[in-house]
Amino acid sequence: MTITDVMLMPFIPSMYDLATYSKMEDLTALLRQVNPDMKVFSLLNRTEPRGNRSDSAADILQEGGQEIQYLNCRISSRMTYADAAISGLSVVEYTPRNSKAIGEIENLYSSLYN
Repeated sequence: MTITDVMLMPFIPSMYDLATYSKMEDLTALLRQVNPDMKVFSLLNRTEPRGNRSDSAADILQEGGQEIQYLNCRISSRMTYADAAISGLSVVEYTPRNSKAIGEIENLYSSLYN
């Protein structure tokens, strides 16, 4: 973490994960003393397609502290991620293609690099 340019912090939309956010803010502040140019982002991972739990979690991350920037992109809980990983591939490379999963990864990429 002391030499990285970009750090991603995925949070599952659960109170157990979100309860660690303030500790991650503190850790990020310490790391910035060594690596002041490091960019740190949070995002929601393993979200459910229905319900408002993810929306509530997004609100918490958006209102977070000053050290971690929230990326408004979500990675849903989809079997295709596990299937692709078992094959040593990303969902973008994997067949059968899952357009929703591919869209999520492309959105994450765009959020980071555009």
